[in-house]
Amino acid sequence: MVKNDKTIFENQNNFRVLNQIKIMDYLKKGPQSCAALSEAFSLSFTAVSKILTELCQSGLTIMLPAHPEPGKKAGRWPNYFALNDRLGVVGALDFSSHEVRIALARLDNTIVLEKEIPESEIISKTTLDRVGATLEELLASPEINGLPLLGICISSPGVLTPDGHYVFAHRIQDYEHLNMKRYFAERFGVEVDVYHDVKLGCVGERVFGSIPKEAQNLYFAYIDNEAGSSFFLNGHLYDGSHGFAGEVNDLAPVDPESKNSMTGSFFDLSDIREALDKALAEAPDHPLKKKNRYTTSDVVALFEAGDPLVTSILDRSARYNAIELLAVANFLDVDYLVLQGRILTFGERYHALLNHYFALYDLNHNQAKIVFSTLGSRANLLGAVYQGGNIYWLKRFGEMTAKRTTSGDYDVTVYFGDNI
Repeated sequence: MVKNDKTIFENQNNFRVLNQIKIMDYLKKGPQSCAALSEAFSLSFTAVSKILTELCQSGLTIMLPAHPEPGKKAGRWPNYFALNDRLGVVGALDFSSHEVRIALARLDNTIVLEKEIPESEIISKTTLDRVGATLEELLASPEINGLPLLGICISSPGVLTPDGHYVFAHRIQDYEHLNMKRYFAERFGVEVDVYHDVKLGCVGERVFGSIPKEAQNLYFAYIDNEAGSSFFLNGHLYDGSHGFAGEVNDLAPVDPESKNSMTGSFFDLSDIREALDKALAEAPDHPLKKKNRYTTSDVVALFEAGDPLVTSILDRSARYNAIELLAVANFLDVDYLVLQGRILTFGERYHALLNHYFALYDLNHNQAKIVFSTLGSRANLLGAVYQGGNIYWLKRFGEMTAKRTTSGDYDVTVYFGDNI
């Protein structure tokens, strides 16, 4: 089959951009010589030199003065290249929890400033005003030293369309008209990208957390008072045709015959509390009955102490959650199943139960492994930090491609925007 000119054009540029991504990512570790980069990526010295020259001309990297290498007695000293840390900072906003997290980070993903705003359950226009004012204060701080804001990446609850409109968001007041993407873009005059919070949690965990860096196919499940999920397929963050991929609660049965079944949904903290309340009605002497209001920490303590009633309910939770994870593994054939959320506060004993039931019910001899989050709720903010910088780099690479090819018919984010 003969490829048309557009396909050849796209493939050539994709190859160039992929190498730019690899080199920029490697430079996050610190200054590198052309020879070291050539060896790291099995590219010719000439190819790497051309890429670095273009990156320097665009201002994305700088060339450092040549200096001697340890043990090198003669010959030319190599030039080193580094990220240009004067380009600016990226804003990361995380609305996933009741405390809104705000961060400003350099393009090497180093957070320069971070602040939390205590917030109630509901996100309103007033909330956005407070976050905007706080972000302005951080930008004016001495630590930022006048660096410009390059873009904003937002981790948001709710079901979103790709253009930032909410289809449903029970925590966002007047969600039909409140558009975070538009609000922050108009206030700060920069590009703004909004992602479902669970998707950025998955990104954060993959880049900075417990997920092996070579993983190409993985499923990320957030189990707290409610549940959500996202996944990577062939190295790409999968969003679906309409942005709804991963909304696991929508898989739960709603027909009269099966509405009380756990099939298609996780047994989350709300389900655990409901089951406990029902069981406590028949156990008047139980320790939890003596409390006006018990917390998750109270349940954790009783589980660790081996309380029979609590243990039986958490055993049921682990069993149902393992079955749900197994269904996903059977369907998607992923390498890893990653868990985050307060379900993990039940500790190693609960982890062991999940693994036990996953193996017990597995008739397909799955190779998938269950991995537990090491970042907790910070995964969302770190995911926003990473993806904010990632999108900035890609847009600049697109500008470079347009300049190099004298053509605007190439959208780099189409090919690499979901490649983490």
